[in-house]
Amino acid sequence: GFNNKRFATRYATINLSDLNKFFKDGDVVSEEILKERGIIKKRLSGIKVLGDGTLDKKLTIDADDFSVEAKKMILLTGGKVIISISK
Repeated sequence: GFNNKRFATRYATINLSDLNKFFKDGDVVSEEILKERGIIKKRLSGIKVLGDGTLDKKLTIDADDFSVEAKKMILLTGGKVIISISK
């Protein structure tokens, strides 16, 4: 049965500074691409984007969760935030 203490959703996290380093202006970032490039090793329950660092590229980011800071920065740079609910 489901006797987890709480449904612990553990996300693999990535910071804006990493996205800035690994992607070019206009890129689409998804979990598959992050795994393909070896940026994220383990999937866990999905991907969460955190707001550490700066982003100066326009990216479309498809992830399961975003911190408020990350979302703000992505939108301020003209990017898009897509929240995908993990299968």
